[in-house]
Amino acid sequence: MHIIKQLPNGLFGKPKAVSALAKAQTATLLCVSDSHGDYSVLSDIIINFGQKADCLVFCGDGIYDLMSIIEKSFKYREIAKSLPKVIAFVRGNNDFGLVQTSFNSKIFVPKKLILTVASRNILITHGNEEHVYYSTDLLEETARSMDCVASIYGHTHVPFEANHTVFCLNPGSVSLPRALSPKSFAMLEVGPNYFCPIFYSIENSITTTFTPFHPKPFFY
Repeated sequence: MHIIKQLPNGLFGKPKAVSALAKAQTATLLCVSDSHGDYSVLSDIIINFGQKADCLVFCGDGIYDLMSIIEKSFKYREIAKSLPKVIAFVRGNNDFGLVQTSFNSKIFVPKKLILTVASRNILITHGNEEHVYYSTDLLEETARSMDCVASIYGHTHVPFEANHTVFCLNPGSVSLPRALSPKSFAMLEVGPNYFCPIFYSIENSITTTFTPFHPKPFFY
């Protein structure tokens, strides 16, 4: 089990792991959002992709799903070995700011969080306060004001990427897609001067399958 406790900055993980992520030359983030109670699909994603990631980023609306998986990791080795060493999570508009768990009586769920990866600051937020249904303008302005060069967010349930004044990534929803998009998440490679995402669609049949795809533009 990698997760020890919640750090003062809101992250889960050992300080050594958080420092290593900040200083790494490159790192991979498993980006998920908006599970809305679908614990099983979020668990499948983490089991299949967690070991390939240096950090799990959860952008809100389903915080209890994430905490349930962390609780399960104390009991089930398959989940424990799949959880990345660092977990970043924020509060969605359907989440609470404090969550009780069996491993910690009071988990604080921040509205915004700054994650440093490969010496670059990334704003993690749900996006409802930045009105991301209409554009990423306010999101980008907020990121710049917090000395961030990128933002990972959710809320729209539509996968999206753009590189305007800052790099913006929405992994989509793992359970309730909108605008004819599939259920989805993203693996984001971060380097000293680049962001390289791969989006995956989620198909549930007898088994869950994950297929790389490129999202259609959300803003025109």
